Amino acid sequence: RRNPPVDLDTYGRLDFGLVRLDKYFEYEAQGLMARYKFVYPGSERSVSVITSRGCPYHCSFCSIHLHAGHNFRRHSVDYVLSQLADLVNTYGVRHVHIEDDNMSLDRRRFTEILRGIIERNLAITWDAPNGIHVHTLDRDLLELMRDSGCTYAVVGVESGVQEVLDKVIRKESVRIPEVIKI
Repeated sequence: RRNPPVDLDTYGRLDFGLVRLDKYFEYEAQGLMARYKFVYPGSERSVSVITSRGCPYHCSFCSIHLHAGHNFRRHSVDYVLSQLADLVNTYGVRHVHIEDDNMSLDRRRFTEILRGIIERNLAITWDAPNGIHVHTLDRDLLELMRDSGCTYAVVGVESGVQEVLDKVIRKESVRIPEVIKI
């Protein structure tokens, strides 16, 4: 085993110019891509990005740690926003699938990315098909997600029973707030 860098920016930038995006978008328009998304004019100009890797949880149902590890590693906010701006301005991307397994794990970072999308006026919509942890959501974050172009997000609701979270799913570090405890 090796210890990968925590700062994914050290790997450098992805060069989307190496991909025939015109062909990729053509396949997307024909419905040949596997990712679900809402369909609207321009939505076929979508790509997937990964802004972080790894998950500190040890959930019994999940296999992500087998290839991404338990250490949460991320690209910086500036890196993510720069990549999104490049996708929009250089390649005409209109929709982004954020494929992170734990997009909202670092809430401060997630919030900064969403605010950056709005502040930079990036004309994109986005989704989170791999999930957002329900315990990180509140009205403010949901409104920020909407305002930044979120069209949908899968929400990980494993259980509303603390004992199930602790003993069955093994998500001991997640605590159910008193107001929603069953």
